[in-house]
This record gives sequence, C-alpha cells and structure tokens, in this order.
Amino acid sequence: MTLSARTAHVRRTVAVALRSNWSWPLARAIACVLIFGARRAITATALLLLSGSGMLYAGGTAYVSPSGNDNNPGNLAQPYRTIQKCATTVTSGGTCFILAGDYGETVTPNSGITIAPYQNQVVTVDGTNQVTGWTLFSGNIYRAAVTLSSGDTNQVFVNGQMMTEARWPKSYDLFRPVWATAQSGTTATTLADSNLPNINWVGAHVHFWSGSDPWDPQTAVITASQPGMLTFTVDGASLPPYIVPQPGGYYFLFGTIGALTEPGEWFYDSNAGYLYLYAPNAANPNTLKVTAKARPYGFDLSNASNVTIQGFNLFATTINTSSSSENNVINGITATYVSHFTTLPDNPGYPSSYWYDHLDDSGIILNGSGHVLENSTISYSAGNGVTIVGTNITVQNNLIHHVDYMANYDSGIAVEGSGNLITQNTIHDSGRFAIFPHEIFNNAVGATNLDISYNNLFNSMLMSRDGGEIYIGNPPCAVSSTIRYNWLHDTRSLYSGPADNFPLTGVYLDEDACGWQVYQNIAWNNEYYNIFIHGSTSGVTTPNNNQVYSNSVPDNSSTGYIWLQNVNVCGATAVYNNYVLVPPVQTGSACNVYSNGSTAPGANMMAGVSVGCNFAGCSTPPALNASPTSGQAPLLVNLLAAGFFPGSGPYTINFGDGTIGAMQGSCTGIAGVFSGPGGIYCSFTASHTYVSAGPYTSALLDSTNTILASVITTVTSGSGLSLPYSPSSMTGIASAAPTNSGPITSGSAAPTNSGTAATGSTSTGFMNVAGVSNAITIDVSGVPVREVLSALTSRFGLRYSSSADLSKPITGNYNGPLPLVVARVLNGYQYDLKYTEGSIEVEIFAVRSP
Repeated sequence: MTLSARTAHVRRTVAVALRSNWSWPLARAIACVLIFGARRAITATALLLLSGSGMLYAGGTAYVSPSGNDNNPGNLAQPYRTIQKCATTVTSGGTCFILAGDYGETVTPNSGITIAPYQNQVVTVDGTNQVTGWTLFSGNIYRAAVTLSSGDTNQVFVNGQMMTEARWPKSYDLFRPVWATAQSGTTATTLADSNLPNINWVGAHVHFWSGSDPWDPQTAVITASQPGMLTFTVDGASLPPYIVPQPGGYYFLFGTIGALTEPGEWFYDSNAGYLYLYAPNAANPNTLKVTAKARPYGFDLSNASNVTIQGFNLFATTINTSSSSENNVINGITATYVSHFTTLPDNPGYPSSYWYDHLDDSGIILNGSGHVLENSTISYSAGNGVTIVGTNITVQNNLIHHVDYMANYDSGIAVEGSGNLITQNTIHDSGRFAIFPHEIFNNAVGATNLDISYNNLFNSMLMSRDGGEIYIGNPPCAVSSTIRYNWLHDTRSLYSGPADNFPLTGVYLDEDACGWQVYQNIAWNNEYYNIFIHGSTSGVTTPNNNQVYSNSVPDNSSTGYIWLQNVNVCGATAVYNNYVLVPPVQTGSACNVYSNGSTAPGANMMAGVSVGCNFAGCSTPPALNASPTSGQAPLLVNLLAAGFFPGSGPYTINFGDGTIGAMQGSCTGIAGVFSGPGGIYCSFTASHTYVSAGPYTSALLDSTNTILASVITTVTSGSGLSLPYSPSSMTGIASAAPTNSGPITSGSAAPTNSGTAATGSTSTGFMNVAGVSNAITIDVSGVPVREVLSALTSRFGLRYSSSADLSKPITGNYNGPLPLVVARVLNGYQYDLKYTEGSIEVEIFAVRSP
C-alpha cells in the first residue's frame, strides 16, 4: 500500500475511533501503526505528540465551541475553546468550524485556511470585555475599576447599545448631534459662550465644526476654564478662514466627569482606572451587561495569505491585513462599530494632516494585494467603512452605512493603489464621502486602473461641507480609471451655516483632479450640483483631462446642473452627450461642452442594469430606515424611505403610536432606467417625536393603506429631549401665564386638546390650529412667533417665558406632537425645553446667531 493510500485509510480509521470515544492518544498511535508500520510507530507517535493535537495531516477540519477546551483534540465531540487555537493548529487547506456563541479574542491564523461558522450558526467575534463590580459613586452614577485605553478609542456598551461619552450639549445620535454655538469673543484659542455649564472643563475636549468653509472638523484640549469662557489648544492646525474656531461656529464639549449628568453617558478616568456610568433609566449596572472596547482587531491577517473568513458577526472590532498579505477572502460578514476615535491630532511636522486621521487604519482594512470583500454589511465607524491600500483588491456586493461619524476625510470606502475594483455596493449615511479615491500616502502616481462601478451611493456629506458622494482631489492624474454605471443621489448636509451652499454633489473632481472617465452614471437630487469639475486656483498648469459623458441628470432644480469652475487648462476635458434638464454651466472655464440636453442619449446603457448590493437586506423595493432606532422619551426620530415605489404617491407613514403623517419627497422616473419590477425610484422623509416609552412599529403605506415597509423604534422612559438647540433642561420656569404673551387667534377657541380647529386672522396674518397634543397641525402665514406660542399655550398647555424678541413673523405648515411643533416654531432661537408629566416648558433666550 502506498503512503497516500495509507493516509486515506488512516483518516477513515481515526474518524471511526474518535466517534467510538477512543482516547486521542490511542487514535494517534493506531494512525502511526497504519501509516508507518509497527517498528516506526513509536517514533512517529512521538513526533505527532510534539506537533500538537489535531495536526494529523496537512489541512484537516477542527471545531471550536464556547464549551470547549484548547486541550481537547478539536473534533466535533471535543472541540477547542478558542478560534485562535484552531486557526494556528489547522494548516493550509484546512477548515475551522465555529459553533454558535460569542468569542472575545483576536485571531491570527495560519495562511491558507478557512474559518466559518458551523452549519451557518450565529457566531460573533466580540471586541469588548464585560465590566463588572459596580459600586455607587454619587446619585445615579456608578463606577467600576477597569483598565481601558488611555487614548481616544474607548467605547462603552450596555446590552449591546453604544453609550455616549459624557458631553454638552446632550446628544445621543452620532449622525445628528446637538451643537452649541460659539458666541462673540471666540478666537482661535478661546471659546466664549454664556450658556456653558459652570464646571471645571480643564482637560476635557472640544469638537469644533467652524470656519467659512469647514470641510473638516477640529478637536482641541481645554487648558483653562472660567464661567462663559474656555481656553484651548487645537489638536490639529487651523486653516483660516476656512477651518478655524470663530463666533457662530458649531461645537460640543466632551471628556470630563462634570458633564456626566444624564442616563446613557459614561466617563473614564485613565489616571485612577475607573469607569463611571449613568446607566439607561438610572438602572444599577450590576443588573445589566456593560462592556467596553478591548480589542481593535477580531481577525488580524497581517502576513497571512489565502485565508477565508466567512459568515461571522463582528462587534466593536474589525479585520486587519498588512502589505505582505495576499489573496484573502472576507465573505458574508456583519461588522458593527468597526472603528472608533474622538480626536483629530496632526502628525508632528505635518500641519492639517488631521484631515486624514485614520484614513489608512479604520474600518475593514485591506492592505496588500488580491483580497476580496463581498456580500457583507459594515456599519458604524468613526472612520472608514472599508480601507483599501494595495493592489488588485475587489470590494463587491456590500452594504456600508453610517460611517465617518467624525466627518473628516474618511469615507464609506477609501481607496489607494492600482488595479482595484469597487462594484455593486450600496453606501449610505456618511459624515463626509461615500467613496474617496486618493493617493495621500503614495503620491508618486495617480489612481491607476481603478474601476468604480454599479454602486448605489446616497446620503453622504451629512455633517460636512464642500464634497460629494465620490470625491477626488489633487494630482497626480488618474490613469485608466473610471466612474461608471453608478447611482449618485440625495447628497445633503443636515445643518445650515457657513458654506451650506457650497458643492454637495454626486461626483466631485476637485482642485487639479485629472484624467478621470465619468460615464453612464445617474445623478439626481444632490443638493448643489450633480457633477462638479473644479479646476486649479493655485496656478497648476497640468491639463485637466476629465471626460464626463453619457450620464443622466434627471434633475430640474436650479442647482442641479453639471458645473465646470476655473478649469484653466482644459486639455482633453469634455462634457457631452449627457441627458440633463438644466444645461451645464462653465465659470472661468472654456472647455468642450456640447450635445447635452433632454434629447441627449445620457446613460442609455443603464436599462435593466443591477445597481448596488443584492443580498437579503439590500433589495431595491422601498426600505424604511429610522435614526435613531432607540432612545429615551421624548425621542425625535427621522425616517427615510427610499427605493422603487409603485408610483409617485401620495405615501403616508403610520408611526405606531396612533398618529399618521405624510411622507415628504419626490420620485424620479426615466423609462428603462429607473423603472423596474418595483416601479419608479423615490426618496421620502418624515420626522416624529415619541413622547412615551414602548416599542413602536412605523409602517410605510401606499394610497390603499398597503404596508410597503416597516421599522421598529424602541423608546424608553426618561428625561431630556433630543431636539436641535436645546442644550439643557430648564430650571426656574415662570408660572403658567407667559411673561411675553401676545394676542390669541381670533375666532372661537376650542377647549384644550380638542380636535376642533381654530381658524382666523391674527393681528398680522393668518393662522389655523387643529389637532390634539400628540398630533398638531398649524398652518400659519405672516404671524409672529409670539402669537403662535400663545395659541399653543391656550390650546395645548404650553408654558413658556422669553427674554428674546418674538416678533419675527413665520410662515409654514407645522405638523406633529407638541414638542416637535415647538422646536420647529423656535427654529432660529436659542432656548431650553423640558418635557415633564405630559406638559412642555420652554425658556427662550435669544435669536440664534447665523
């Protein structure tokens, strides 16, 4: 019998022996006799013992279970305990099967192996450790002794939900933060705000979003604190006037125990080694599962090649590779909270390098060559969703969302290198970009053979200025690189302020970006310019050489055109054959722009083309998303419905608490392009405030009340209101009679909380008030804020006082529960608002600075 035949025979025999519960040493001894013969069996058995259990032959299959033991042989009956044991025991060609459970470890596997859940069981690689031993510190605040990072990467979770590092103003939504506004007296080193809580802020941090064109935020360390005034040192150099702390700029403070005042917040004292927590609902954290981030990597494939990671959940951790890694496959993972950081420091000697902090080391990190990331969902990252720094890497058929909540130059996918393919991905809800091709760390050559195609990109630039879904800036010029067959839509910023009318575009070729081919894309509903070519303002004479052709821009808004600005040296630059409803515009440019219009062919090859990811959860029928999906009452929730609808509407939303509202938005239809089995593409939004605890199912309804999509929001009881410009709870409110009341609407006043409308002319305009306190409708035209508040006081029990001028007339339609209506009426004012025992109290301080 040949050695290979003996090997096959021994595999069968050993399997029978193990199933018969023979001991592993005995099974190995039998194997040695069968393979080597009796005389060499003793020597062979000794070698097998030295090599470690399970390495009976190259490759092989082993198993891991939370109930296992690393001293076990690693079979299904006696599995290992850790994935790491299996991954360093099985050799090339082998497989580690992981049984259901949570595994808190960093796995550094052998090359050439596959690691996957056993029979598709649910397996989570967890980057956190549980924190126990809580003792009461003060009030509702508990503390526990624990060693965490002394840097800015700490995250704390309660029952799997991310908690907020103690901050002011209070805010619990990473992508819709509540901002304070810097007042007069603010400089590049001092922050002035009379609303600052009077605590010692020394050692805490400031997060600024400020300047005349703040395309990047800044962070700073507070060095001196006095009432209404803080002194700070920025972590990264300002770039005045564009990025610099100044009056009117947005900011929030974080990182001191003095700010730990509400449920859902934490603070870590790295010097003393204590974690402080004000748990949700003021609960005792000993009754909860409290965990803290402990491991940045769940799988570290540095120097490993030909490894397949498949089917895992990753929580508060990510996957890493290195420049020597090759041909690894990551398939079907669900990764949540992949990267976290809170400060933006410069690299020493490189001013403004903080723009690119964590550009090459956040999200799923694909360094090296030949890797594939596919069929996966990546969400919630302070930085990138995916980092590509290498060659011939493929990222395909993935859902990437809620990334770059630090809103610097990180993105859904940041890509550097040559021969890379980014295709069939859906990327949405990014603080800045969806895709950022760059050569920041290797600027000797431009993007080479980069293919960005068949992606569905939307809702980027949420917390930024002056950018787009796909953003490219600065030379070197691209070589054979394309942007094609993509959907690029609904780029928008959530906040008004300086530069809010700067480009928020689908494709943005910024200063001196050159050599790109942009074709067969569809761009619509991008807030400012659907495609933007920005030439040089620094005297660079490199030819622009960007080709934009055969795209469709079905957008008739006044700012929805293709724009060329300051393209001084056109070279081969040309814009042609684009289907547009508004002609392209050139400013300071004289490039070839021709054959664009409503009869141009446009993206005529997009009919029937599949765009975006296509696995379960990525379908094109309408999807309804809520942000946030959980929080304390009263909770303001923003809902987005997007996808293919059976028609243009109208569509309504049942919020699940007895109220129904209208969806606001639009549909876009081009025969053979947007139309499909589901209808035409539409995007709708709605907002609602839940004022009491409970799980609520919001349902998207068509005109026949058929449910098209639904989403669940979990609301817990508590105090505080997550609404814009409400930095703290109010104290010392005036009595029920307002101190700045005005005339009530004329006509018959209905009883409080009646559903009967009161309509009439006010002293200066027209107002109609109808509904009940949790579903109010106000139609108002030219009526001072004072009179609208007085009507709410009369009908719904609002209590308010004001030291501000409330004579400003407002016009509009305000719908929703009382807290939301009050917030919308007071847009443009600084105020404190508190919801207690079914009533609203509000104190108005001043007109908000622009």
